[in-house]
Amino acid sequence: AGVTRQVVLREAAALGIALRVAEIPMVAVRKCTGLAISNARLGLLPMAQLDGRPLRASSQLLELAARLETLEN
Repeated sequence: AGVTRQVVLREAAALGIALRVAEIPMVAVRKCTGLAISNARLGLLPMAQLDGRPLRASSQLLELAARLETLEN
């Protein structure tokens, strides 16, 4: 378990992107302006919306998602 998470953390570090794993209360998640989900089948996916509210993907998130996609191919 956590294989994709480890790849995300490793590749983020290689790109100079600071990430950490933490439990976040839903009240804080609902305040986020951008979110992503990851799993072994789908890779790293920026979320487009949360509870009907649009979210945006930062340039760092898009760069990391693109890098992970190249590793899958």
